[in-house]
Amino acid sequence: DLVRSRGLGDVYKRQDLARILEQTPETIARAVTLYQQAADQGYGDAAVSLATLYQEGRGVAQDFSRAFDLYQEPAAQGHAKALNNLGLFYVRGTGVPQDYARAAEYFAAAVERGLPTAMTNLGVLYENGFGVPLDEERAKELYRAGGRQETEDAAPDTGMVYDARLIPIELTNDALEAVSYTHLRAHETV
Repeated sequence: DLVRSRGLGDVYKRQDLARILEQTPETIARAVTLYQQAADQGYGDAAVSLATLYQEGRGVAQDFSRAFDLYQEPAAQGHAKALNNLGLFYVRGTGVPQDYARAAEYFAAAVERGLPTAMTNLGVLYENGFGVPLDEERAKELYRAGGRQETEDAAPDTGMVYDARLIPIELTNDALEAVSYTHLRAHETV
């Protein structure tokens, strides 16, 4: 496979060990080092994991620019999580101009690769007409495909669950009330 042909050797072991080490504050710095080593060898999963740490400020100083840059190569290679997380940058306007249409493109690319979180994220955009035409039926399809299992006969008060990261940071409470969100559920960066 591509990883082995590029001489990447132990990147899988580094990635697995880093996933374990990032769970505790005492060992997260070692996880950052392992992710960086594997990312330097071209391993996209490690670059995405490292980008997530920079995005969240865990084990490293929060650095949206660094995270954004780290997502680029894996996204260009079709890495679903990198594509989804870049979409989140554009939804929130984090370090980039807010651009719902661009976010929709990234989410759609991740949806093509089967990422359930991206299906939910794209569904939110369709349900609200953010960067795409308002299309509640398409939103429902995406929610069902993403594992939300919304059904046609759901009780009227059963609201959709939204990814809170899709709400732009600068929205005020008044602006939020103007948008028809029934529930908010924060998903961790994937």
